[in-house]
Amino acid sequence: MLAYIGIGISLLLILLMASKEGKALADKILLVWLLLIVCHLTLYVFSIQTITAENVHWLLGTSIPFPMLHGPMLYLYTAAMTNQLPRNRKVLVVHFVPAIVAVLFFLPILIKSADEKLAFIQSGGEGYQTANLIRIILLQVSGFVYVLWSLWLLRRHKHTIRQEFSYEERINLNWLRYFIYGLAAIWVIIVVTKTDYYIFGAAAVFIVFLGFFGIRQAGIFTTANLYKTVPVAGNAEAAIP
Repeated sequence: MLAYIGIGISLLLILLMASKEGKALADKILLVWLLLIVCHLTLYVFSIQTITAENVHWLLGTSIPFPMLHGPMLYLYTAAMTNQLPRNRKVLVVHFVPAIVAVLFFLPILIKSADEKLAFIQSGGEGYQTANLIRIILLQVSGFVYVLWSLWLLRRHKHTIRQEFSYEERINLNWLRYFIYGLAAIWVIIVVTKTDYYIFGAAAVFIVFLGFFGIRQAGIFTTANLYKTVPVAGNAEAAIP
């Protein structure tokens, strides 16, 4: 049930973000990320349904790269929100290499028939146990690396703009902090439980809070400039409705 709610909230946020005027680069990254989240949750929902293999043979194994995409997307969103993306955008492709490598490595399994895929899963991934273990370890490590990296970017940005800290900037930083903490909590659950039910349940709850806080914050999922600002002492700005 939580997964369905997460998908519904994600679709709502996608509609709000898609209709937002004057989308910044960070908005576009978040929009792409939400689409990936919907795809990931949808694949999980399909995986727990009591339907025949023939109906979903093309879906089996397609979720392999998705867990490896959320860390890089968190970094990209944080870096874009804090104006710390590298000037050479081509280097950003490096963050997605692990997901691409995972797909290529498991490609011989992905192109098998539905029955062969089911037999492979039931055998415990015979022949790929070590590779899958390495994939899981790297996934867990990278998750925390990206969370810490994002928190460092946020801290550095906060220090940089400390002298000119506007109302809108405070909103964005608070939103981003909640966002990163939520992802960190999910990674902890991944490491501790290693159970899809709890992992995707936590992801769905995170999406609900994401929607709640995101819609409440000015300019996240709606048109920016919802507030007018007036200068106050110390070169800061105060927002008024």
